[in-house]
Amino acid sequence: MHDQTNRLAGIPRLIAAGALLAAIAPLSTACAGECPSYVHMQGGAVQSSAIIEASGLAVSRRTPGFLFTHNDNTNDQRVFAINTSGELRGTFTIVNATNVRDPEDIAVGPGPTPGETYLYLADTGDNNNVRTDIAVYRALEPSVPATGSPVTANLPADKIQLAYPDGPRDAETLFVDTNGDIYVVVKRLTPGKVYRAAFPQSTTSVNMLEHVGQLPWGATQPTGGDMAADGSAIIIRGYFRIDYWDRPDGMSVGDVLSAPGCSVPWAIEIQGEAVCFTNDRLDYATISEGDNPFVNLFQRELTPPDIGAFVTALLHTPNDPQAILAYDFNEDDDLNARDIQGLITILLGG
Repeated sequence: MHDQTNRLAGIPRLIAAGALLAAIAPLSTACAGECPSYVHMQGGAVQSSAIIEASGLAVSRRTPGFLFTHNDNTNDQRVFAINTSGELRGTFTIVNATNVRDPEDIAVGPGPTPGETYLYLADTGDNNNVRTDIAVYRALEPSVPATGSPVTANLPADKIQLAYPDGPRDAETLFVDTNGDIYVVVKRLTPGKVYRAAFPQSTTSVNMLEHVGQLPWGATQPTGGDMAADGSAIIIRGYFRIDYWDRPDGMSVGDVLSAPGCSVPWAIEIQGEAVCFTNDRLDYATISEGDNPFVNLFQRELTPPDIGAFVTALLHTPNDPQAILAYDFNEDDDLNARDIQGLITILLGG
């Protein structure tokens, strides 16, 4: 700890003036086709004085448009819900968390009850590589109110104890696969190792992690990560680096992360450790530790179709609204003359 080293609804589309962004890297083997490009937008500053060391970030799946974060503090059992303007919408305390030592990341994913989503708080930090076991707390994901006073609630949770097969490690990156497998990516190793705790995890005995891959980052240390809700992509960040990987159907997470990823933009942050996807478009958000950090948002730029594909969609898929709405340029859920005008403007380079 303390190392100094659905496009969300209502997000403004203004690029933050003066933001310093990393350049997009060349195509890599882990991305199908060209590497994605993004537009950076600055959200609001976190307004709650209780959030001082935001170390992890996860998007709500029960109430899209809200983010969960937490402090990197010993014995801090709280999870905070904020919106992209930085407003506090909820404070949730994991009531049966015991001896929380160094919470470093948070994730949302499936769990024991089919159809439910769960919060996973990763107490996995170990700067001195001395912990014989680490813990992940799993609680049912709470709803987040969009209006009214922020809520305060307790969250009962399962404690999932994990241990490494090759000795203690420091880890700040955790995400959960679509089948409930938990993945941990460790730091302070070159290359970083990727471990898996297969579902279902025991809540009564220590689960031995399985080493499944190597993160080819050299000396760069991973500080946070996430997997897309459908399992199709993975994103991992360091202090001055964010990489994105496509995950083809049937390909293991270990194999995906053992290949080079696509370098994608990041914003200069005082101590940026957290990242998460925000919707099924694979937009993402980041946040820094410190007082009143800004929520940084990155909107994926989709390649517009050519006029032939547009006309084909109109003529041959009149009963497929999803296919038609792929060409909804002004994103009002209606295909009309404004969209045709938008397409022509793009094709003419205007």
